[in-house]
This record gives sequence, C-alpha cells and structure tokens, in this order.
Amino acid sequence: MRRVVMALALACFVLLPAAAAGRPVDETHPMTAGGSIGIELVSGNLRVIGWDRAEMKITGTLGDEVEKLDVSGDGNAWHVEVVLVRGKHIRGGGTELEVRVPVESAVEVETVSGGVSTEGTRGALDVEAVSGEVVVSGALDTARISVVSGNVKFRSDRPVKSVQLRTVSGNVDASASLAKSARVEVEAFSGDVDFALPSDVSAEFRVSTFSGNIKNDFGGGEVKKSDHVPSRSLSFTTGSGDARVSVSSFSGSVRLVKR
Repeated sequence: MRRVVMALALACFVLLPAAAAGRPVDETHPMTAGGSIGIELVSGNLRVIGWDRAEMKITGTLGDEVEKLDVSGDGNAWHVEVVLVRGKHIRGGGTELEVRVPVESAVEVETVSGGVSTEGTRGALDVEAVSGEVVVSGALDTARISVVSGNVKFRSDRPVKSVQLRTVSGNVDASASLAKSARVEVEAFSGDVDFALPSDVSAEFRVSTFSGNIKNDFGGGEVKKSDHVPSRSLSFTTGSGDARVSVSSFSGSVRLVKR
C-alpha cells in the first residue's frame, strides 16, 4: 500500500510543473452572423478578431491560476469566462487568448489586469478594463471603451456613429471619420488626447483641458484661458456641424489633427 501511495505522490509531483506551464485551449462553437459575445478575463491578454465564418473559435493558453474556461450560451449569444482557482488572486497571469467571431458580432469585454485588442469586427464594441492597454481597429461605428489605468488606441475605417473613449490614467490616440449626426466623447483624466479626423469633417467641437495645451489643425474658434486657473477651452464648428464631438483632458494636452 505504501508503495502505491508513494507512486501516486511522485506522479503528481511530476505532473505539477507541466500544469503550471499553462494549458492549451482550442474550442470551436457555431455562431450566427449577428450574434453577441461577452468575455470576462481577470488576468491575461485577449485578442478578438472578426472573420467571415459562422463560428466562434477560441485558442490560446490558460495561466497557472486558472481553474477552467467556462463557455456557455448558444449560437446567438455566447459568454466566455476565465475562472480562477478558488482562493487565488490576481497575480502571475499567463493567460493568452485569441477569440475569432463573425465580423458583425457585438462584443463585450471585461478585464481586470491585461491588454485587450480587437480587429476586423463591425458590431457594437464595449470594453471595460482596470489595468492594461486597449487597442481597437476595424470598421466599427459604435464603441464604448473605459480604462482606469492604461492607454486607449482606436482606429475605424468606417464613419462612426456613437463612440465613447475614456481613460483615467493614460493617453488616448484616436482616428476616425464621422457619420452624420455622430456623437463622440473622448476623455483622458491624466494623459494626452490625439484625435485625427478628415480635413472635411463636419462637426461641432467642444474641447477643454485643465493643465495642458490645445492644438487645433482645423482652425476656427479661439482658445480661451482662465484668469485664475491654468484651464483652456475651445469651441468651434466645421462644415454644417451635424456631428457633436467633445474632447477633454484634466492633466494633459489635446491635439486635433487633420489626417
């Protein structure tokens, strides 16, 4: 009996380092073209890619402290959660996931610590991150991105309709054209904002910063300075002013750039 127990103990000892090295993930599930997916990731990096197949494919590696990858739902709506081992905390990381979804899918992501990138999707995008950089590219017209500590990079090849980009501690670098009657809000509390727009953009702009500078490549309006605090503000309209654009930074500069 003692020999059996020792053999089992040795087997577990040998297997532990392999488990700690990370477990591979490779799953494929059917998904409709206009479906939705919600992804929850505590610690690690996530990449979401749009493709022309009617399926969702998840590949990558689970980190040391992950108990399982929980995938639930159906072809219209999926929920993907990286579940930590009970009692474990956010450290170590090691999870690296790539999720491919139909290009028109609506995507919602929540993460605590790690980077998020999306590319090639066209459906509505919603990302909430505590710590990590968020990088978005593709042809989407609706997005809401909120980060506590990290940079936001946003690129769209399609005129946007409704976009909110916010970071508390980090910079925002955005580039997009505007659909008629678009509503865009870009905000960095502690960081700079760079927003590139077409030279013929038609919008009403409201720009402000408390302790930074304002650079405007589109002309029009005058940067107003306060007599008592180092704040600056700028309001101007280009074209017929159909869209509304609000750009602000508390501790950083704002640059509106022609692309």
